[in-house]
Amino acid sequence: MKQGIKLFIITIFILVFITTNVYADGNSYWKEVKTVNISGESRKVNTVYINLNNKNIRLESVLANNKVGEVKELKNMAEKLEKNNSEVIAAVNATFFNAYTDLQPQGTIQSNGKILHIGGLGSVIGFSGDNNVDIRNLKISIEGSINGSFEYPNNWYAWGINHDYSDPNANVVYTPIYGDKTKKHNNTSIVISKGKVIKITKGQANIPKDGYTLVLGNKDLVNRFKVGDKVSYRYKFESDGKKISWDNIRTTIGAGPTLLKDGIILADGEKEGFKEDKININRAQRSFIGVTDKNILVIGTVGSVTMKELAKITKNMGLKDAMNLDGGASSGLFYKGSYLTKPGRKISNALVVTKLKEKPIRLKLNGQEVFFDNDPYIIKNEVMVPLRDTFETLKANVGWDSETSSIIIKKDDTLIKLKTGSNLANINGKEVKLKVAVTIKNGHSYVPVSIFKKAFGGKVSLNKNKRIVTMNLDTKNILEMYNKAKNEEENGNTKKAKKLYLETLKINKNHSTALKKVSRLLAKEGNFTDAVKYYNRYLEIVENDKWVRSSLGWAYYSLKDMENAEKTFKYLTEKYPDNVSFWMALGAVYCNYNVKEYDESRKCYNAALNLEPNDNQKNTIKKQLEYIEKHD
Repeated sequence: MKQGIKLFIITIFILVFITTNVYADGNSYWKEVKTVNISGESRKVNTVYINLNNKNIRLESVLANNKVGEVKELKNMAEKLEKNNSEVIAAVNATFFNAYTDLQPQGTIQSNGKILHIGGLGSVIGFSGDNNVDIRNLKISIEGSINGSFEYPNNWYAWGINHDYSDPNANVVYTPIYGDKTKKHNNTSIVISKGKVIKITKGQANIPKDGYTLVLGNKDLVNRFKVGDKVSYRYKFESDGKKISWDNIRTTIGAGPTLLKDGIILADGEKEGFKEDKININRAQRSFIGVTDKNILVIGTVGSVTMKELAKITKNMGLKDAMNLDGGASSGLFYKGSYLTKPGRKISNALVVTKLKEKPIRLKLNGQEVFFDNDPYIIKNEVMVPLRDTFETLKANVGWDSETSSIIIKKDDTLIKLKTGSNLANINGKEVKLKVAVTIKNGHSYVPVSIFKKAFGGKVSLNKNKRIVTMNLDTKNILEMYNKAKNEEENGNTKKAKKLYLETLKINKNHSTALKKVSRLLAKEGNFTDAVKYYNRYLEIVENDKWVRSSLGWAYYSLKDMENAEKTFKYLTEKYPDNVSFWMALGAVYCNYNVKEYDESRKCYNAALNLEPNDNQKNTIKKQLEYIEKHD
């Protein structure tokens, strides 16, 4: 009897019928229709297999009409990627979306290395430039900087990107993928173009084509921004509570739950944040994606199964890792021009498999792969790369001079001038000849990779077999420089730290945190003259930092510049009348032997006493008042 039960359980998920079409190009892709038996009922599983070891294969995440909040037929979304240099193999519906309301996606979407949307539930599947697959839970945080500093009070954060939240306290980054304008709202909009704040306004605002708009629900952050500030943001990636790197991932789709991990069935929707029975308990039409231990990708659809049943199906198909995708009426599978499973509605987004006619050229810049919307290509034995994307990866500013019809690139102390159609470049005033002229292709400017070595120094090489360009340039990384300075300071190496902070300021003179750090180190070593200069430079950028302004006042005091010390502390007592320290500081200025305005000093100390100072402050005030009584 027990053996019979075991046999029944084992045979519930046996695949009993397989039809296979294998194509002649080295088994790069094929389709299979499988029939599975579930508790005595048969289910048809439509599948497409993709050999990811073929480096001409690419996985592309696609938004309907290239916008958040729109829908389109799966077939049309796929066929739009059909190009002269590539063909569309297959497509499957991807992440969940609000099908009956605002059409917003719910999961993470990354395309060509760029994060287009961030999800908060479930899992993700990521594809590297080398077609390696990673299925895991992934938390993405947005960290922002003002004038080069990611530290208080110049930091900021956002909940998400291109997503409308019902919570009015949400901070959201809106890029052109969202549309021309943000949604209507009552919060503050910070409009950022070419990395600079160009407008701060209440309510709905335009989204620049060359930037983004930050909508702040957190009112405490608003005063940190002013027009002209340099603003940037970065992502922090975490999995299972640990920080991870996601830099090598080109394409990501978030959905879930994870069905399999290393061949072990998970399918725990509740653990991944899903609350609806239609995901966790009920049977439904499902779509899935997974990979074998041979790096063969499988996408498929199956009708009327629970999540656990779907996980068992993927396990019996021989998959190592697998993830659930959006299902129900959104479930669809497209292959070589026709539907294997037709969705019951238009959908928001999809994952599309393409095959390039030539192996793509990839670029690794200073150890990190760079992904492009438009691929590099080779002409006259020279690799041509997209101009703007490559230079901006180096944190260079790219602009246009209409008077000379020149492209202007500025990074630190390097100035480059280029003209479309010309093979002459002007680098820091010196004319340099390029092997190939600056070229326009598909509406985008391309430059030969050799220009980067000429402009910045370093090494540029091409691995012809792997078709990978490696550029290791002698460019300074400001974040790396600043972090080195910070580490040196924390380890007590203040002289080395000061030198590195000053190097950071050579790269970006308005790096506010470096200005604050170096001014305090200068004051600590007794160089108050230079400390004052750096404090003032910092306060030009962050004018509301009361504690740095107080440090400036004490630096003036140490220089016996009582006039400026008085002005500084008087300003602070007027702006912050409830602060005990500032009244005590102003009292100390008036009590100084070079000033001796004892009546004014007495008033300041009494004002401090009325603000309920702590015991140490009380003792100091008492001693100062005794001194005044003795010398007045």
